Amino acid sequence: MKTKIFCSFITIIIITIFSNVIFRHMIVKDFDDYIQGIRQTNIYWLIASVESSYEQGNWNEKSLMESLHWGLMLGEDIVVFDVDGKKIMDSAQVIEHISPPMRQKMEHIVSINEYAKEFKDYDIFALDKKIGRLKFKPLVRKEITAKEDAFKEWAMKFMIVSFTIASAGSLLLALLFSTLLSLPLKRLREGATKIADGDFDVRIPYKGHDEVSSLTASFNYMAEALKRESDIRKHVMANVTHQLRTPLTIINANAEAIIDCVAEPMGATQNIKAEAEKLIGYIKSIEDLTRAEASFFERSECSEFNLKVYLSKLVSGYKQVALNKSLDISFYGEDMVICTDGEILTTILDNLISNAIKYTNEGGIYIENGRDADAFHIKIKDTGIGIPLEELPLVFERFYKGRSKGQQSTGVGIGLSIVKELVSVLKGKISIKSIPGQGTEVTLTIPY
Repeated sequence: MKTKIFCSFITIIIITIFSNVIFRHMIVKDFDDYIQGIRQTNIYWLIASVESSYEQGNWNEKSLMESLHWGLMLGEDIVVFDVDGKKIMDSAQVIEHISPPMRQKMEHIVSINEYAKEFKDYDIFALDKKIGRLKFKPLVRKEITAKEDAFKEWAMKFMIVSFTIASAGSLLLALLFSTLLSLPLKRLREGATKIADGDFDVRIPYKGHDEVSSLTASFNYMAEALKRESDIRKHVMANVTHQLRTPLTIINANAEAIIDCVAEPMGATQNIKAEAEKLIGYIKSIEDLTRAEASFFERSECSEFNLKVYLSKLVSGYKQVALNKSLDISFYGEDMVICTDGEILTTILDNLISNAIKYTNEGGIYIENGRDADAFHIKIKDTGIGIPLEELPLVFERFYKGRSKGQQSTGVGIGLSIVKELVSVLKGKISIKSIPGQGTEVTLTIPY
């Protein structure tokens, strides 16, 4: 990460150098074009001045000499020819007629015998008639040339200074940002290594609300969740060990009693069978949890069926179980065709109905279904012992064994955690309302 960021800034520096070179080239080119434009304007003005020196078919030497004099002041060496190519006048003749003081001052402005470029020819006209030809050759203008050179030198210095500042700044920022950005990522990597080694107490400090901070916060949340799961795992191992030890001890004691002929075989066998059924129940609960966790990562298979018919058959399978506790169980609802995973829905409802029967001692269990705008719902009401308000947020946690006051608990506390995970697989919601001593209502809402 640090190397990538550093390389990115180096790329920025290279782009900056390239941009500065192009920028300087464009400035110098524009400046040269500007100077050339001024010279071209001066040439057109001088051509017009020379043409005005031609009067009534003859050249006015005085006026022509003034035009060439101005040409010298503007840095142009001019030669005038007639239509036959005969030289009429040139700048050298003008110089001969200039007074020494004027000539001395002029030499401070232009180098009279030093040329910058080759001659250029222009035709001259009077009354739409060609009257001759002019040759222009730019003289070296000392002051202007010095200013041009100074400007170009300034442009070069500007490029060098801007490049130096940009390069130094980019390198500094590259080091700074690569360090600042890679440091929290380095901490995350070290933290992940510690978690992989089983240290779930690691937490990484962070500040701000940027993406790296959000990632760090998520990492800390993950570490907290893993620690909680680790604690739960340790707790369940102790809990399951305790739950398994009791029936195994009873089974072992009854088996020894039969072997030693100190107990009636029939009674001891019944005890062994009852405890074996408890063990099977514990193991089934753990298997159900494993299947639920596996289902969470699988796409549910959608199948269409009539919900009312489905629930009627499901409830009829629990009638005898309810009658054994002298409980009433009934279903009423409406016909509707839904599309969902029937196997998962059956597992969810089996857990909920079994719990309702288990924790109801008198009265009954009442099941109904209905529909909303884009989902169907199933409600399971009972008149059982209810759930205390403080326990409601905890009932979906794994291995939580509440609601057992006054009632012997024989499970391991994972039924509702399975329900919650399976409801998530169906992209649904589950809610519980309960009043201790009056009963519980569970509402299951699943999209079509």
